[in-house]
Amino acid sequence: MEASGSELKRQAEDYTYSAALKKAKRITDLPPPSSFCKARKWEKSQENDPIIFNHRPYSADIPVTLYHEVFAHFQENCTSCLISKDDCNSVIELTMKMTEAFKLEDDRRNQFSEWASDYFELDVTKLALPGPRQEADLWAGFSSGKNTFSLLIGEMKNEIGEGSGCPYIQACASYAKQIGTNANSTIQNGLNPAFIIYIAGPYLGVAGAVFGNDFTMEPLTSMLPLLYLKNAPEMMMVIVRTLVALKLALKELVDYYSTPQVIPDISDLNLQRSAAFPYPCSFKTFDNRNVEFIYSNQLSEGKLLFIVQGQNEEFKDKLMIVKFTRKYCEDAHRYCAEKGIAPECFAFNNLPGGWNIVVMEYLAEYQSLYYILKNDRKNQKKLVQKAKAAARLMHKGGYVHGDFRTSNIMVSNDMEDMKIVDFDWSGRVGEALYPYFMSQDVPWHKDVDCGKPIIVEHDLDLLKRSMEFEPF
Repeated sequence: MEASGSELKRQAEDYTYSAALKKAKRITDLPPPSSFCKARKWEKSQENDPIIFNHRPYSADIPVTLYHEVFAHFQENCTSCLISKDDCNSVIELTMKMTEAFKLEDDRRNQFSEWASDYFELDVTKLALPGPRQEADLWAGFSSGKNTFSLLIGEMKNEIGEGSGCPYIQACASYAKQIGTNANSTIQNGLNPAFIIYIAGPYLGVAGAVFGNDFTMEPLTSMLPLLYLKNAPEMMMVIVRTLVALKLALKELVDYYSTPQVIPDISDLNLQRSAAFPYPCSFKTFDNRNVEFIYSNQLSEGKLLFIVQGQNEEFKDKLMIVKFTRKYCEDAHRYCAEKGIAPECFAFNNLPGGWNIVVMEYLAEYQSLYYILKNDRKNQKKLVQKAKAAARLMHKGGYVHGDFRTSNIMVSNDMEDMKIVDFDWSGRVGEALYPYFMSQDVPWHKDVDCGKPIIVEHDLDLLKRSMEFEPF
């Protein structure tokens, strides 16, 4: 897990207030959202140096559900929240309105705004954006002192195929314009979590948006039909629960913004900006002690791995690795750590939205077997034997790894110690299964398939194949 000093410095600079200010200034040059949402326009604007990360086509490393827990709570409530008769009646009223044909987009917008203002108990109206004749179709905000925060931003097309451009991309651009061009330092330097809604005819989608390390947006639902489907009660329940969940989430945002937004003195723009990192900043040890930490930098681009520094207990000033993952075999990791073939595991905690936080030893004086062999193969035979021995020890404990490539094997600088990492797919022999979305670039064993059991032979076969086929 070793990185050069220049690499660490470059990564640290990416998370400063100075970096955020530069990104915000770029929004000034963004075309009006009504133009940006057209395919040729946003494709050209995003081509070489993207500024909006909304999966069209670029996505941010950190998902919105890890920037602020309101988005994870929303997704959980979409499947589990309680609903009342009033909720059902209100949604039926909305579907009856949205199923109609409207001559003008404004007519549909007015009907939705009227319903949303009543149901969400917020004033849902249009939002004037910086620049001539620029506005968002839908907006709800909350004022606290001198600050007005966005809770909801939306764009609407009268029907699918009517109007020009994509309402989702247009809403993303409207959010970026509202935040990035805002002169208020509290807003410009803050996270600014908000919900985005995008409507085409009677079809609704909900996304989350933040100004984290980048302007980051992410769909949180599929497109839902705002139609009264009396013979499809399951679908109607999905629609009702989604709108109830959104109502609860908007109230949660009001509570969040009601607390004074603490932005530190940023006379030094090289200070790290906390909004650029995931929201968890503490963990519970296995003996239930609370440990706080601060982020240093992201360990590897594209991965939810971060170097953090402990702030209390015996972890004070200690560098550790924090990993965020939806699936992880804690037992396999802790077993391997006890046997000396994995980093020490300090904590495994559950987070909202199905996320887990894993805190482990930082292997500062180690490099991946992949990196070592890429640069020098003189110790290959010795290292392969060590890797096979580590795999056999893991298998002896009744566990399989599932992704036993050279990139998931760490070797000490003196070539004497070896640690296995990345236990996302690991599990008990006979129980662990391959995930359904696997890289097609990995030279898997011919019997490996989505949803099928991970077996011992696959681990050793993948080690051999990765030695032969990985592009050293």
